[in-house]
Amino acid sequence: MNDELKIRIGCNVQARRRQLGMNQKELAAAVGVTPAAMCRVERGQSLPLLMGDRLAKVLGISPVELFSEILEN
Repeated sequence: MNDELKIRIGCNVQARRRQLGMNQKELAAAVGVTPAAMCRVERGQSLPLLMGDRLAKVLGISPVELFSEILEN
């Protein structure tokens, strides 16, 4: 996955988290990762695919929606 895609997905994760009124620490706890790991996801520095299902579920979207940026390219 290229850096541009990770950044766009990270921005989408951050926007959805804010829509839900959550902070990074709350989202990280709900997904089961550290706040630092969630920060890296939102910055587009990391996006472990194994986290995708849990992250999508907590955000109330499907994994397809979460990774739509990848599927479109």
